[in-house]
Amino acid sequence: MHTAEEKAALAVYVCEPGYCTLHYLNSARAGRQVYTAEEKAALAMYNFEENKRKEQKILADMQSLVHRTLGEDEEEEAEAGAGQG
Repeated sequence: MHTAEEKAALAVYVCEPGYCTLHYLNSARAGRQVYTAEEKAALAMYNFEENKRKEQKILADMQSLVHRTLGEDEEEEAEAGAGQG
């Protein structure tokens, strides 16, 4: 069972992914270097969400690059075709 202090720390974790996760883990680890099972789970979830966010940004950047590149190629082909006819 959790103490009142642990429950308050867990409530902080739930409020906002990212900041609160790190705040919770840093405050929970202030006096020790051992992770509890809950801390490990919270850290794993945080890392998963961060990696997912980074992957989505990279994918969006790649899609944008492909669209820009293909869009320019299509315009050049259209101009070349119009000049010949």
